[in-house]
Amino acid sequence: MGIRKTNLNQLRVLSVLLREPNLSRASEVLGLSQPTLSSALKQMRDEFNDPLLVRVGNKMELTNRARSLLEPLDNIFNAVDQLWENEKSRPDEISRRIVIGTTDYGTAIASSVLLNILRAEAPGITLQFVDVAETRRLINRENEMDFYLVPDAICHSPAFLEFKYLPLYTEEMVYMVSRDHRLAGLQFVSEEDYRQEKFTLYHLGEERTSLLTRKVLGEMESEHDIIMRVQQFSLLPMIAEETDTVVIVPRRLAEKLVDRFNCKILGPIAPAVPFTFNLMWESVHQSDSAHEYLRSVFRRLFDSRVELPV
Repeated sequence: MGIRKTNLNQLRVLSVLLREPNLSRASEVLGLSQPTLSSALKQMRDEFNDPLLVRVGNKMELTNRARSLLEPLDNIFNAVDQLWENEKSRPDEISRRIVIGTTDYGTAIASSVLLNILRAEAPGITLQFVDVAETRRLINRENEMDFYLVPDAICHSPAFLEFKYLPLYTEEMVYMVSRDHRLAGLQFVSEEDYRQEKFTLYHLGEERTSLLTRKVLGEMESEHDIIMRVQQFSLLPMIAEETDTVVIVPRRLAEKLVDRFNCKILGPIAPAVPFTFNLMWESVHQSDSAHEYLRSVFRRLFDSRVELPV
């Protein structure tokens, strides 16, 4: 038997398409884009060596091979759904390790407040944060992740079109310096003032970043005299405190750490580099009750109207 490349997400797409042989309706059911469905169908056709769905007039009809797959696919996903139904759904009865892939920025922003919520509501859930990068080869880690905390550039990458995601908030980059830095004493810092300074910023390394990220980093570097790059966002405030460089930090991280270091936030960088921070997960987890609960927690975590435990 040859090695199959099909995964459970693709089979789920095929199951829905065979029951709803219309890309628009299937797209609504699955919450995926039509190009994603078309790509999945092409892969399934290659895997089964059969067209599966053929156009007859204005409709798509199932081939004999496709009809033979209906019952086996139903059996597969009835069994998968049963797994989640059998799991205790009350948060205080869930016993589960949740693995979250992100950078140190995501861990710093989410870990403490998320843990405090879970300790109060779902003490049986434990957390593991795993460092990931932006390529599918590095971020996927053999499907061990429950969730990813990632910027929108990753969610919109062709490699992750089959994933679902929840926008959490919009972030911007800011300048931060030591309170002893000359810029910290200025009432207004001009672009000319910044051009006289040396900078430190976050940088994964060319081989580990997406084309979009390299473009953004390139724009930032073209406007600043960069003398140091580090692969950890959370080191930047310490570097600002201990050197005379200006560091470029995501605002939420800067606001979280500014009082822990002898630092000052000067304001947003120019040109602006905003991004949306997202919770992302594989479609196969959509009906998992533990995942549904965690998604609701993340919604609360980043809802400014909700008072969270400290």
